[in-house]
Amino acid sequence: MKDPLVLDYFTLEIGKTMSDNRKINILFVSNISQLGGAERTLLDMLRQLDREKYAPHIATSITGQLSSIVSSWNIPVVCLPFMRLKRSFNPFYLARVTENILSVSWRIAKYIREKEISIVHANNDVSMLYAGIAGMLAHTPCIWHCRDFSKICYLHRCMATCASRIIAVSQSVAEYLRKNIPQLQNQKRKKLAVVLNGIDISTIEAVAGTSSLNFRTAYGVREDEILICTVGQLVP
Repeated sequence: MKDPLVLDYFTLEIGKTMSDNRKINILFVSNISQLGGAERTLLDMLRQLDREKYAPHIATSITGQLSSIVSSWNIPVVCLPFMRLKRSFNPFYLARVTENILSVSWRIAKYIREKEISIVHANNDVSMLYAGIAGMLAHTPCIWHCRDFSKICYLHRCMATCASRIIAVSQSVAEYLRKNIPQLQNQKRKKLAVVLNGIDISTIEAVAGTSSLNFRTAYGVREDEILICTVGQLVP
């Protein structure tokens, strides 16, 4: 894998204003610290990041695998009390969520200013709620990494306004966003781009042969039969 295209795409413009010998400080925001698909692709991106060019920082939830792994790579981690959001019209819940988003966003903005962060990267939709506000408070450009077909509401339209750039993980996700968020239609300046997730096939090749044969034997699948596997994650 080469340098992450997500960052190269974004830094084409802001890199012009920075000294050649100065690293670009990037704050990656992930409200989830347990390892799912989005978090694993974030780890892949961090693993391949050119440390001569970029200096990564992570803002994530208080405990979890993501923070532990990133800390072991000597990447600065700031742990914050992100909330897992749900659709609810309970006024007490909405008040608590609003207070949490504002307080955590303010702390992220403070970190951005203290560490002279140049780019904020929100790893998913919920992270963008926090990162978008923080970026505006700190006057720092923010990338929204959009990975899902979430039901579009006014919050997504607000996030699209806050985002300096939006990365969609597929053409279908990009079309979905473009169709449902008016400000992404007929843009003179392209805000939305498609960047496919990279796959490190060396990690797959290392276990594919033996593991595949053992799996077929265990489940009675012949070696010459076509086997299709669908992998997903159930989130309560």
